[in-house]
Amino acid sequence: WLTLTLLDIYRYWEHPDKRVLDRVFLWMGLGFLTKGPVAIVLPVGISVLFYASFRQWRDFLRGAFHWRGWLILIAVAGPWYFLEYQAQGQAFIDGFFLKHNVGRFTQTMENHGGSIFYYLPMLLWMYLPFTGMLVMAFRNIGEVRDRPLDRFLWIWFGVVFVIFSFSSTQLPHYLLYGSVPLFLLMATQLLRRSGAKALDQHRFRY
Repeated sequence: WLTLTLLDIYRYWEHPDKRVLDRVFLWMGLGFLTKGPVAIVLPVGISVLFYASFRQWRDFLRGAFHWRGWLILIAVAGPWYFLEYQAQGQAFIDGFFLKHNVGRFTQTMENHGGSIFYYLPMLLWMYLPFTGMLVMAFRNIGEVRDRPLDRFLWIWFGVVFVIFSFSSTQLPHYLLYGSVPLFLLMATQLLRRSGAKALDQHRFRY
């Protein structure tokens, strides 16, 4: 759901279409239903930085306050959250939101602590045997100025990497939230290195 949300956010940035924006909120609603607040926090944070990099604040606010989209999100996720609260009351708020979301960020749980550098070696290990392409992608990170898609993908990965690097509870799989953009960046670097020109001549399609 996170991947669908963010790819449609980029599509909407390219060609503002309220139908695409409706899908963004649908995916966020399903993500919120599946995993909780992270399905909203990450897309919002990534979108803010991406739109800010082009100084397109009005466009961002226009999309963020899309009232029909919020109705879709509430219609998808709201019933389950309402029924859980009806069944458990404050215990649901304390357990689900405060303990397993806020609490995992602010304090170490189940001895899964680390340091701010925890994900640096984890990054190299997780992408074996394709770490060479990963290094290649980082080597060409300066190209984001010329390619909006690359910029979006790097911001996506960067937000995930920074947020979870500062989290008090750290697990390797948290980095998977930022894996899709890295895979796409690694693939485009491989194509460019092999001499393929399709990505430079045509809009990248998913």
